[in-house]
Amino acid sequence: MTTNNSIVQSDIPDSTKVWYFTHIREDCTIGENCNIGSHCYIDAGVTVGNNCKIQSGCQIYKPAKIGNAVFIGPKVILTNDKYPKATDEQGNKLSDSDWKCEPVTIKDGASIGAGSILIAGVTIGKNALVGAGSVVTKDVPDNSVYYGVPAKCHK
Repeated sequence: MTTNNSIVQSDIPDSTKVWYFTHIREDCTIGENCNIGSHCYIDAGVTVGNNCKIQSGCQIYKPAKIGNAVFIGPKVILTNDKYPKATDEQGNKLSDSDWKCEPVTIKDGASIGAGSILIAGVTIGKNALVGAGSVVTKDVPDNSVYYGVPAKCHK
């Protein structure tokens, strides 16, 4: 494992490479033979399968679940809250317990193109392809090709 990162209480196998300036929070599960690029943020409790490639600049928020052999292009964002707010109606600061986090799930063999944004609660199917720059607001079926804003089926 490459060092000089902020990795807190997460087990990362020696076969997985984590590049500089990547922050992996506590309680993550990271699989074997992965390559995680520089300047990534992987939130607490995220699961990443085996043989994944996560390119530089990705932001992956809890409680994302990434399967095996998944490719995530540079600067992809996996969100976790469909209705984010900093304060309630009275102006009181919200805490973690006030947020309703929904996972983004990416199944085995899927590929997510550079700069795509996956909205909280979506599932990307097995061996699906999401084109670069897409905004995914709905589930993507297995073996399909989706791209655009919002992403739509093209195969």
